[in-house]
Amino acid sequence: MSQVVEPNFFMVGAARSGTTSMYEYLRSHPEIFMPATLAGKEPSHFCDLTAPWAARYRDFDAYLSLFSKGRGRAAVGDGSTNYLVSPESARRISQRYPNAKILIILRNPAERAYSLYRYICCWGIEDAPTFEKALAREASRLGNAQFIERWNLLYHAFLYYNSGLYAEQITRYQEAFPREQMHIVLFDDLKKNAVDTVRGVYRFLGVDPSFEPELDPVNLSGFPRSVRVQAFLGRRWNGNPLNPKQPRRRRDDVHYPTAMSINLMLGQFRTVTMAADTRRALIERYRPDIVRTAAIIGRSLDRWVEPKVGSPPGSAKAAMPA
Repeated sequence: MSQVVEPNFFMVGAARSGTTSMYEYLRSHPEIFMPATLAGKEPSHFCDLTAPWAARYRDFDAYLSLFSKGRGRAAVGDGSTNYLVSPESARRISQRYPNAKILIILRNPAERAYSLYRYICCWGIEDAPTFEKALAREASRLGNAQFIERWNLLYHAFLYYNSGLYAEQITRYQEAFPREQMHIVLFDDLKKNAVDTVRGVYRFLGVDPSFEPELDPVNLSGFPRSVRVQAFLGRRWNGNPLNPKQPRRRRDDVHYPTAMSINLMLGQFRTVTMAADTRRALIERYRPDIVRTAAIIGRSLDRWVEPKVGSPPGSAKAAMPA
């Protein structure tokens, strides 16, 4: 009997939709194994582009080594959120693991796009000082060979709008896997009733659904006082977890992370939210895809296109790129 432990489920995304919280809820279950650490959570083995933190896991044996401690667990999972947005991943996973279960978590795409912008600003990856400017840059980044070569798998993180077009992404998995092997969760469900939502995932994975994890959300992002300063520091920090580089120097262990932490701490003294005009414009761009997504998953997504109650008006009307 083979002693090699291989994954039998994949949490494929979407990024910034509660996937890190779900990862922790799954890992805490005694019958589920998911590797620890960023590289373990998101080895991205079935993507064309290589994550800087997980280049070694391009090798299949190295990839499988991540799961060696999962022997005896009913469910063994890979939580690479880029599998949803990467066009090649669904087919590659199904070719290797046709019986795998696929977990997808979806969030209002406008809210997810803004959360993604905030997240990579925190890590000093994005240097666009406003969400609107970042959106305006997306057209020049999309498919740009030089940009892709520079950022590799992180390229997808800069596609705030395009990475939220769920209909095609889900369709790729539905074409590769039987419907009964797929489970789709809404971020709204996690917020409204986390216990029942997580237990539903446990049932889907075939483990004891009565287990109740600690349900504190994780991976909440702040926002730096200065986006440009954070980017200046982050792109020079060889120890940046999202973009590690060699050689590693003393300033990578002390100076850069300290300076970035101070910039984030100072950011707590100002309130930065998505402008209502920007949100409305984004929702209108997303509306056709939201309608398609609702039909594909068989659930109403009307709340995603409704005006957000209490949204402050934008200081200026946001110009949204086509």
